[in-house]
Amino acid sequence: MQKLGLNGQAITKATWDHILTTTMAAYRKKLIDNILDAYPTLSAMTGGRVSQAVRGISGFADALDMRSGGESIVEHVWYGLNDTADHRDYTELIPTSAQDGFTIGRWTWKHSNASIVIFQHELNVNRGEAQMINLLQAKINQAEGSLRNKVSERLFSSTLDGGKGLNGLSNTILATGTCGSLNQSTYSWWASTVTSSGSFATQGLKDMRTTMNATTQLSDGSPPQLITTTSTVHEFYEGVIQTQQRFPAMQPKLADAGFHNLLFRGVPVVMDKDAPSGVMMFLNFNFLKFVVMEGELFSTTPFENATANGQKALISLINLTANVVTNNRRKQAKMTGITA
Repeated sequence: MQKLGLNGQAITKATWDHILTTTMAAYRKKLIDNILDAYPTLSAMTGGRVSQAVRGISGFADALDMRSGGESIVEHVWYGLNDTADHRDYTELIPTSAQDGFTIGRWTWKHSNASIVIFQHELNVNRGEAQMINLLQAKINQAEGSLRNKVSERLFSSTLDGGKGLNGLSNTILATGTCGSLNQSTYSWWASTVTSSGSFATQGLKDMRTTMNATTQLSDGSPPQLITTTSTVHEFYEGVIQTQQRFPAMQPKLADAGFHNLLFRGVPVVMDKDAPSGVMMFLNFNFLKFVVMEGELFSTTPFENATANGQKALISLINLTANVVTNNRRKQAKMTGITA
């Protein structure tokens, strides 16, 4: 039986290809937005609505860094001062000696993917253009949601999935260990501020001030641009400031973008489902980047004829090639061990 489309016209393979290609192209921008904007930390780091809402506020820096290639991701790390900088009389000699104080951090590209598979049988039973588009949308939604969850989970993780996963925030924001091929035991300055906290009701606000001050006063004096934590810790914070009869102010543009937030010293405090338990992270995007290979920010491939599980099918891929890097680990901080 011949498959019929709109106006009773026959649906040929070329028509199917056209429907799949044009529909996928139309969905691509929505697919990227949906992936980026489900969770606030991922959205902030990948140019989503959080980043767009607070850009230009409190010195908010873009965390998304698109790069055209390279065997690996290289960051030049500044750790020492130029000792020729000084006050001098106008007749004094100005030194021109070579300066140390720089080294290189290196991260490998990480690949995250999902496939969209439409079996020949599904084409046969979804006759007509409208049915085909509905099927494709369902397949996209499934792949989109699954990949979004994986990337957000990895963004916070401290494990590297056998070297395949993103360098997560929990691995980056540490006072010890290796990050970007630099080991803190060799480079003592390659350490984040980690505040061991406890009862939020007793010491939470004090620890937030201590952590914020410690990371702000380093290097350029810039504060964090986003504080991210679990819903439980977020509720601890909201409860304390309400008890102290402080109005729990929000960043309105961020709220308008659909993300509940509170403010601490003007910095949005958001809750993220993938944030580790009992932890509050202070992120400075001047020195923390989500580096993406150009053209690989959840890019989609055209549908191609292939086989899946030995069956005829059309397959498209969603691809992300990226990693999380920092060129100043000291400007990232966190509180740990937070309880009620």
